[in-house]
Amino acid sequence: MKIKQVCEATGLTDRSIRYYIEEGLLSPYYTENYMGRRAYDFSDSDVTALNHIATLRKVGFTVEEIRLLMASPMRSQEIIAQVRQRKEEAAETEHETFAVLDRLGRLTDYTVPSLVEALGEAAQRAKLPPEKYRPDAYEVCGMLLKGAVYAAVMLAPLAFLIRWLCWFWTYHRYATFGAGNALCILLALLPTAALLIAWLKPEWIRRRWRAWVLCLLYLPVSWGFAKGMLGDSVTTDIRYYRMWDYAVEKHDGKLNKLFPQNARSEDVAYFYRSRTSKDGWDIWAHEVCAEWTLPVEQLQQEVDRVDAMFREHEDECFVRHVMEKGSYICWIMDLTLRPHADHDPFAERWTGGGYYMMFAYDSSSGHVRYGAGNMVGRGWSDFPYFRTLDWGTEGGAD
Repeated sequence: MKIKQVCEATGLTDRSIRYYIEEGLLSPYYTENYMGRRAYDFSDSDVTALNHIATLRKVGFTVEEIRLLMASPMRSQEIIAQVRQRKEEAAETEHETFAVLDRLGRLTDYTVPSLVEALGEAAQRAKLPPEKYRPDAYEVCGMLLKGAVYAAVMLAPLAFLIRWLCWFWTYHRYATFGAGNALCILLALLPTAALLIAWLKPEWIRRRWRAWVLCLLYLPVSWGFAKGMLGDSVTTDIRYYRMWDYAVEKHDGKLNKLFPQNARSEDVAYFYRSRTSKDGWDIWAHEVCAEWTLPVEQLQQEVDRVDAMFREHEDECFVRHVMEKGSYICWIMDLTLRPHADHDPFAERWTGGGYYMMFAYDSSSGHVRYGAGNMVGRGWSDFPYFRTLDWGTEGGAD
């Protein structure tokens, strides 16, 4: 009979049975594998002996006393006296068991089977005390490995979140957070919550190994949700003018050339947003727009400065679109690989992740607008931000 069947037949645990074998109370037949793990084969007499041991342990006999009783039945009275003394010390909690022991014949030498028979049903109703089981090295390694893997799967989503949060706050200055970000965090933490419930409330989940496997398979999804909780870096505060995020500052030197060093302090509108992903390669997307009114005498100087900058990039690949939008003269340079001279930046859908620069001015009011964007039309925004501006006869933004 295998040890699992013996556990079912006797009510003992696998560890208790192995402990009794280790202490020499029985010696079933066994085979040993290459790792030293023993596979036991129990006979009917072994099962009977385990039932007897379990009964005596329930009553309060120690393992050493049972071993001594098996070896020397003539010392049974001495052993019974020891047990009786211990029971007397705990009479309030074990009164029924003490009464049974006290009724045992004082002049009779008991064997284990006869003592079990004499104890009767009172011993059967008693609670089995815990065993001081010493697991072998194989079991210790197995428990440590199981615990490490369990902890790793449970804590991995937290590590994912910490990783992306640290990265996000490192590379973005103007982080945003909303309901969608919070939902991604909750979905990322599902494995942690499930395994924590399985640990604290095991009765709620009958087969914990299934929950563990499902959580393990869910980890790639958890990684995706952890990354998905990242928001954009957005600001409209003119005090942060020309303060770019790390990736924008690193890769886009044209911004500092297009946007003037100092912004006007009055009649100003500003918009900045960026998004960055670093999964083995750099993908950054950003858009910046600013507008204000210049004195008429400074307007021509600014128009000449931006015109010179556009001429630096203007060739057969980079086309400057010149058009009138309301009262504005608008220059837009589409720095994609496939620009077209007849391309209308205000009407067509942007695709391919193009880079653009925009400058517009109103000669009558002195109002100027600057805009630049990268990766527009590549899963981030189908239309550049300057389309949201009011291009009527008066300067300003919606």
